[in-house]
Amino acid sequence: MAFQSGTSLVGKLETLVKHQPAVQQTIEWRPSAWRSHFPEHKELINHLAGNPATEKAAIKRSSIYESAKRAIGAQQQGIGAHQAFITIMIWGRGLDNRGPALTKRMTKMKDFDSTLADIIRRSSAPECTHADAFLSLFERGRPRIRGLGVSFGTKLIHAFSDGQSESPALVYDDLVKRALRALRKSGVDGVPDAPSPWRFMKAREYADYCEWSAEHASKWDVKPRDVEFALFLLGRSVKTEG
Repeated sequence: MAFQSGTSLVGKLETLVKHQPAVQQTIEWRPSAWRSHFPEHKELINHLAGNPATEKAAIKRSSIYESAKRAIGAQQQGIGAHQAFITIMIWGRGLDNRGPALTKRMTKMKDFDSTLADIIRRSSAPECTHADAFLSLFERGRPRIRGLGVSFGTKLIHAFSDGQSESPALVYDDLVKRALRALRKSGVDGVPDAPSPWRFMKAREYADYCEWSAEHASKWDVKPRDVEFALFLLGRSVKTEG
């Protein structure tokens, strides 16, 4: 989206929020790569691809909410939870060639099923706080599912909390970090700290980000996920602008 010269970062963010709803976000991915690693979920992958023969497909953000809702209805366990996890990782990884293999490695981890079920149970509870949802991903400062750090872990808890709370857990990745740091640098008051998602993030830092996003969502009459997605898009422009 093009902006008028001189538009402030806050102005850019508000424009993105109001014209780029998160639910419309679409990510490209390669169905064949996921089928080769998850033949047992071929039907799911073909369904998400639309046309099984296509080399590249597009997955809508709405797919992660639908899969999470089905898994919650199936009591957060079994094939429904696996399918939701794979769907969320497809959306999160996109065209990253490492995605299918890394996801497969996670699903082969000892106690994966019970750990995933516990994360889903905790993050989807209506009374779950942002900090508690975040802490469900970690134990003694390390990911409970190896490889599921801040960037991809928050995608998981976001998908499962979005339909259960008016102020759900939100995705926090490097582009969101870039946008928040740029807003702070430009002198915008009240912007939360934005640590790198590649190091351990404190639950309080994550909660501050979610609460700031929810506050602005209320101000702009949108959903918190729309603010998060706008930050993601703003982060892209900040990267381009240097």
